[in-house]
Amino acid sequence: MQKSRGVLLLGDEPRVVASIARPLARRGTPVHVAHAADAPAVRSRSLRSERWLPNLPASDTRVVDAVIEVARATDCDVLIPCNDSTLGFVATHEAALRAALRVEAPRAEVIRRVLDKDQTLRIAKECGIAVPRSYPLRDRETLARLAGEIRYPVVVKPTRKSVEAAFKVRYYPDHASLDAEFARDAGFGEHHLVQEFCPGDGVGIGVLMRK
Repeated sequence: MQKSRGVLLLGDEPRVVASIARPLARRGTPVHVAHAADAPAVRSRSLRSERWLPNLPASDTRVVDAVIEVARATDCDVLIPCNDSTLGFVATHEAALRAALRVEAPRAEVIRRVLDKDQTLRIAKECGIAVPRSYPLRDRETLARLAGEIRYPVVVKPTRKSVEAAFKVRYYPDHASLDAEFARDAGFGEHHLVQEFCPGDGVGIGVLMRK
């Protein structure tokens, strides 16, 4: 990263914010954090200040205005999103944010490939990677029509990682339990991905790469 006047971190996950703030502070770079007012406080000796943003939907342009105003007030010229939701926020408002700040994040089209599970799965298939079978269950009627094709248990996840969701993953053992979910929420299928369950060990890998 080029030398900056100050860095504004966007997010409320302490372990991520602190991990980014520490090496910057050691280099003498002022670091500040901003997040929604209803989020828990983020504590780190590497932070110069903690600022609060309006409790508004991430799509609201007033949140963009608030972020830029905080950056000006703290003399920050660099913005770093620190979690999936703030990456999604940056992708949504890329033009306005990049016009005002140096945003240390991939371009919007790259972010969407990662945060949108439909895009991620499509690209994986194109690369020859085996992926779990997904069931296109947009509504309860479709669930009933495909009842004989679905193999239980199934795994359900939010379609987009950038959206605040009630859960990260749930398992449904049979048709009755999944049907009850669709009965409670008519839009359940629009916002969630239903996949076959694949037994095995889950492994996560994080990579930092350049070019």
